[in-house]
Amino acid sequence: MTGVEKTANAFLDFLKEKNVAGIHNIWHEKGVLEYPFAPGGAYNVQGRDAIVEKLEHAFTYKTVSHFDHKATYLMNDENHVFLEFDGYLVNEKGESYTNNYCALVEFKEGKIILFREYYNSLIRQKFDRQ
Repeated sequence: MTGVEKTANAFLDFLKEKNVAGIHNIWHEKGVLEYPFAPGGAYNVQGRDAIVEKLEHAFTYKTVSHFDHKATYLMNDENHVFLEFDGYLVNEKGESYTNNYCALVEFKEGKIILFREYYNSLIRQKFDRQ
């Protein structure tokens, strides 16, 4: 497994651990966290500090139980990785949420510059309403 593949998967581990320092260290300062099919419409978070702040806030109301890594694909240019995984989360009310995810991860200077996350937005919308 290459360094970028390890880093892409480490991001998921850091989310599960709520490891803010780890997240900060693997993101490029100009990174973008993108949700093209979010229930309320597409949006993105720009800049490492804003990404860390958004995730820290998310940690206050949801916890990752675990991720089942299905596959990691290194692209030909070696600066892109495609991830497939299932996510198991719990909200502050103790309610469970499971979804299927795919993510395109782009690297610059060995750090994540783009994490474009795809998931079933209908499942997510139902969970957000609980």
